[in-house]
Amino acid sequence: MKRVVKDPEERRKELIDTAERLFITAGYDQTAISDIVKEINISQGAYYYYFDSKEDVLVAILERNIGIMEAALKQIADRSDLDEAAKLNAMINQFISLTVSGKKILNYIHQENNATLKKKLRKLKSFSRIAPIIADVVSKGVDKGRFNVSRPLETSYLLV
Repeated sequence: MKRVVKDPEERRKELIDTAERLFITAGYDQTAISDIVKEINISQGAYYYYFDSKEDVLVAILERNIGIMEAALKQIADRSDLDEAAKLNAMINQFISLTVSGKKILNYIHQENNATLKKKLRKLKSFSRIAPIIADVVSKGVDKGRFNVSRPLETSYLLV
C-alpha cells in the first residue's frame, strides 16, 4: 500500500484519536503500539517520531481531554444568563458527565501499579488549569453573598 503523507499535526491527532479508541475498546494494557500503527497504516518509526512510548500517547490523550474540560468550564463561567450558584452546579455536572473514554482512562490511571504514569501526569498540572476557573466563579459568588467561603481557590481544588 502506498504511503500517505500527512501534515504532522494531523498525523499526531490521528495517532491520539486511534490510541484513545483502541484503549477504550481493547484496554490500555491489551493495546500495543503495533495495534495503533496498523490501524492507521504507518510504520512504528513514524509513531516514535511523535511519541516516545505508549504512556506518552496516553498523556497526550489526557492533555487533550483536560483542554476540552478547561474550555467547557470557561464557557460556563462566561455565561451571563446564570448566577454563580448555577454556574458552579453546571461545572460540577460537567465533571460528572465525563465521557466513557474519560472514565475508562481515569480508572486505568488510578490502579495501584501505575505510579510511574501518575508521576508523568502530575506534570500536566490539570488541577492548576481548572481550579482557578472554578475559584473565579466561587469568588464572584462570595462577593454577591451567594457563597460563604474564605478560600475560593482551595475550595475549588476540593471540588475538583
